[in-house]
Amino acid sequence: MDTLSPLLPQCPEDILKFLGNESVVDHFKLVTKDGNSLLIGARNTVFNLSIHDLTEQQSLVWSSPEEDTKMCLMKGKDEEACQNYIRIMVVPSPGRLFVCGTNSFRPMCNTYVINESNYTLEATKNGQAVCPYDPRHNSTSVLADAIKTLTNGDMNDGRRVGEGAKCQGPVTERPGKDNAD
Repeated sequence: MDTLSPLLPQCPEDILKFLGNESVVDHFKLVTKDGNSLLIGARNTVFNLSIHDLTEQQSLVWSSPEEDTKMCLMKGKDEEACQNYIRIMVVPSPGRLFVCGTNSFRPMCNTYVINESNYTLEATKNGQAVCPYDPRHNSTSVLADAIKTLTNGDMNDGRRVGEGAKCQGPVTERPGKDNAD
């Protein structure tokens, strides 16, 4: 008899589970609620799940282009790192999704229109200064004034302002000789 079995919590069979892609680790990092859906950012994929039973309603597959992957590999990164890890995901308005990924160490951002059965690409832009380039780096994003994205990510001083945003002074002020505190 296994002596650890009584010590481990027993899980009911009716617990809802979402496994994602069972062939590789998905590196889930983001979860965003959009109406009756959960949007989960992972490696090369955004999963759209029912909030009620966690069934996959649709997915958005966004892999790095072959030329970006080749350049990443030539720079000495391994194949695992040369993927598109979703690190920024915001619903700017109902039916729209703004997503940024590491894109093999060349960050990119896409805006999609969400339809009943698919995602339609609306716009693409360079993701530098918006999204981390390294999949191991974390990021935080805040949507302000619909499209202006403030991010605090992987820059050396910990401060960064996204394209088009206006900010007076640093994003985070610390008491010191330069501040009035």
